[in-house]
Amino acid sequence: MKEHFGSFLATIAFIALASPLPCVASLSGGASQSTSVHAVPTTHPTAAPRLPAPGTPHYTTNPQRCVKAGASADFCAQLKTGKFVSLYWPWSCSGKNCVVGGYHVWVAGTHAKAIAATPVRVTMMQTPHAGTCYYMTAYAAPPYPHVAESKPSPKICIHDTYKSVTIKAARSRGYSREYWVLYSDNNPQVQTYPARGGADLVVGGMFVSTNQSQANTFQRAAYAFDLSSLGNNSVFGGTFEYTYAKDDPKVSCAELHRAPAGWATSNWIAPNDGPLPGSKFRRSGSTMSWPIDKLIESWNRATPLALFLEEVYGVGPAEFVKSGVVPYGFSCQSVIVDPRIVVKVGITV
Repeated sequence: MKEHFGSFLATIAFIALASPLPCVASLSGGASQSTSVHAVPTTHPTAAPRLPAPGTPHYTTNPQRCVKAGASADFCAQLKTGKFVSLYWPWSCSGKNCVVGGYHVWVAGTHAKAIAATPVRVTMMQTPHAGTCYYMTAYAAPPYPHVAESKPSPKICIHDTYKSVTIKAARSRGYSREYWVLYSDNNPQVQTYPARGGADLVVGGMFVSTNQSQANTFQRAAYAFDLSSLGNNSVFGGTFEYTYAKDDPKVSCAELHRAPAGWATSNWIAPNDGPLPGSKFRRSGSTMSWPIDKLIESWNRATPLALFLEEVYGVGPAEFVKSGVVPYGFSCQSVIVDPRIVVKVGITV
């Protein structure tokens, strides 16, 4: 009996060791107990959270738009020089990893490189070569090195930094005065004619003389230009222009001045100073032009800009014609067709 009982225990032990069954009943007849073995999972490093990329960038040469993007007025005032362009861009983020420290500005291309870092979403660049492209990335604040720099924004390419805006004359006024003298009495006479408005005014002088008399007629013109349409955009200079008439002399008979006070109501006007810088009208094709860069850049746009065309020195001025003094023996008259100013206005893209 003992031999049979020992053989039974040995059989039980063998089964317990070798059996693939998931559980074994207890010898006491109690509940079964699990002996399953679970595999330990392989761990992988967790990717660092990444900041969202900035949105599509823009650029401007308008100081007010630069301020609206988040820069100071003094910083944005640099745009008035015409030597800079301001880049700005949107950025938004939600969640716990919105720990932006600033933005890198990159020059796009085969060998892209970061050229600036800024804590705000606006920066300033010297006006680049046309076609230069930029993009931006957002980087995390220093206490959060586990947050990765964003992917690049869409790129922005700088082509034009201004556009040419043509402003037609809002008002015109033409003046005419005649001087004559009879040699028999040498008594000079002056006749000033009523001023008139209208298009295609004439500027210059016409001289007629005989062996008994001399008559000299002088013509001038003034124009007002409304600059309010320019708003607060940057202005990088401009020109006064008119279209060359077919039968005009090849050289303009006019020179350009600021209009004196009272030009809009007077029948005759004279300049208070010399011609504006530029010395003379220059012709290109059918256009006669005179630069007015400094004048228009500093002009208060709430007030119309008034310009005055006088006969060139050598034809006149009329005030120098005196009794008994024979003027230059030629006439010169220019028809001022389509007077306008062309302004270089900063743009926002």
